[in-house]
Amino acid sequence: MERVRRPARITAQNRITVMTNAYERAVHEIRSSADPERRYAEATLLAAELVRLAQDAGALRAEAALEIARQGGMSHRELAKRLGISPTMADRLLRRARDNANGEAAGPVEPAASTDR
Repeated sequence: MERVRRPARITAQNRITVMTNAYERAVHEIRSSADPERRYAEATLLAAELVRLAQDAGALRAEAALEIARQGGMSHRELAKRLGISPTMADRLLRRARDNANGEAAGPVEPAASTDR
């Protein structure tokens, strides 16, 4: 008797593709409505959810950057080089992750005073 193969584990990329396809279907559905007030209301809901998702993804990215820096004992400049980003962006990511860990609001991080001289 042949063993049944389990499907490969779904990766984040697969889920992102599914999410992108769902977004495109939602946009198509919204655009197909003859009622502009309905389109506006549904587009507003869609935009609000996309903002929430982007903020959550940004926080996740910041948490990962902080973990990379801690595991490697890296300064923000070393982290920047490792991730291929500017030292200022690395500093922003690290501050955002630390702020989130301290229970502060996960809103946008203000630009740091540049130390890139």
